[in-house]
Amino acid sequence: MPNLFEHFRGAAYLRRSQSPPLFFFFLPPLFLYSIYFLYFCIRMRHLVCFSLLLLLLTGCRQPSAGPHRPAASTVDTLVDVALPRNHETDPALDWLYAAKALVESEHRAYGDEVCLSVAFFVQALLSEQAAERYYQGKECSIGLTGMAPTLLRLLRTQGALLQSAYHTDSLFRFLPLCREVEQKADACRQQRKGADQLLQATGRLMEERIGPLPQSVFMLGCQYTPLEFGHSVCREDEYLSLTSLAQYPFGQQVVLPLKQNRYRDVFLNVPLDTLTAIVAGALRSGRTVCWEGHTGGDATETKSTPHGVTQAVRQKAFDRLETPLDKALLLVGIAHDGAGHRFFIAKDLVSGQSAYLSEDFFRLNTVAVTVAASCVPLQARRPTRNDIFILPDSI
Repeated sequence: MPNLFEHFRGAAYLRRSQSPPLFFFFLPPLFLYSIYFLYFCIRMRHLVCFSLLLLLLTGCRQPSAGPHRPAASTVDTLVDVALPRNHETDPALDWLYAAKALVESEHRAYGDEVCLSVAFFVQALLSEQAAERYYQGKECSIGLTGMAPTLLRLLRTQGALLQSAYHTDSLFRFLPLCREVEQKADACRQQRKGADQLLQATGRLMEERIGPLPQSVFMLGCQYTPLEFGHSVCREDEYLSLTSLAQYPFGQQVVLPLKQNRYRDVFLNVPLDTLTAIVAGALRSGRTVCWEGHTGGDATETKSTPHGVTQAVRQKAFDRLETPLDKALLLVGIAHDGAGHRFFIAKDLVSGQSAYLSEDFFRLNTVAVTVAASCVPLQARRPTRNDIFILPDSI
């Protein structure tokens, strides 16, 4: 068998001995490198041009006047709401964050620092829904929807815990937990184990996912049960939830026909002008307001609508399903722009950012608000047949 190495070495020697000068061997690689270099220059030219164009476009933008503020805005009043940061930031619980912040800000106004546990309210809500699904079947879904009165009801019936004693981390999501509770409820229903066995099973599940549930609350040298602590945090008549719908008599308690109002909590129905005046008065007096309404999905930008939103315009938009409830915010102040138009300053408790809602946007898109009961005058709670009672804007 011939030696291949010697064969190739000899062939190379022959080629070398018969080849032209060495310079010609460098022409092909030089040609290829030249092509690569030219291609690189072209690509870099496009990159530089694109960078210059991007710089030009970004440089032509109008400078921002602050985080989501209208142009030339002036803050008239701003409530100090340096509330503790929630451990959980689940967007599905924005209503719970906003309602909880309302209660906490009320205590902060009196020098009482309190941060309520989100996880406690969620586990209480899921336990209630698990029992409902056991008796009603799969048509009773388990979820996180709710409104501010839902939290107030849980405070009265289930109590509360401190956030420091019972919480999850920021990456925890409660929706997968809802599916697990559904599976537990369906399994217990199929085996006819009873509601007590179901509550024990869901309790063990909550303990595995969140942690052991404390049986006592220690605060300011006192010991409470969760129910006692909840009652000390929120009295039964301490807050009022308001709405404004012409389809119901004003001055009466009504049940909003919304899926978020699962437990059919009641709202005081007042004229639109009265609702706006109550909110403005509460903010001017240093109180916060829990706002629930329609933002179109983005609550971190300035919101405006055409001027002149009347009760009829609002009712028409509500009846045509144009203003569905999709967001809960905490109103913390009032501002106005250069033209004198009023804005309500809102805080998103999920993202921590602020938004400015124009007064007409507020009038059109508000579904409900919850305020301290002391901010609602007795005249607003009296039945009226039409929009004849308007609170003075100076309250």
